[in-house]
Amino acid sequence: MNVIYTKFEIIRKEDNMEEKKGKISKKEFISEIAKQARFTQSDISIVVNTIEDILKDMVRNRETFVWAGMFKLSTKVMPEHAGYNAALNEPMIVQRQERVTFTPSRLWKEFLKEEDENKT
Repeated sequence: MNVIYTKFEIIRKEDNMEEKKGKISKKEFISEIAKQARFTQSDISIVVNTIEDILKDMVRNRETFVWAGMFKLSTKVMPEHAGYNAALNEPMIVQRQERVTFTPSRLWKEFLKEEDENKT
């Protein structure tokens, strides 16, 4: 399988098959970073795993991570509130919950809009 990188998208090309866009695994991501940055996969793997550990620690400590122009990672507390159980057809209390929120930058929306305009 060949992987072709454009500036912002990854296109996989199977042998004798048409191009298809899709997900890439962490291993493939590390491999592509290593190729483009000209580092070893081992070095990039250490960096990616370290970033992953730092983000997990920040979420665990309820801290917010902001990568300007990319995304924001934070936690949000959903307070206890009255809800409705449709299966039992009765009111209920929904317990307090904590959620992890991932908010992409508005620049991604603008980027997609530009891509759509370029295709037409």
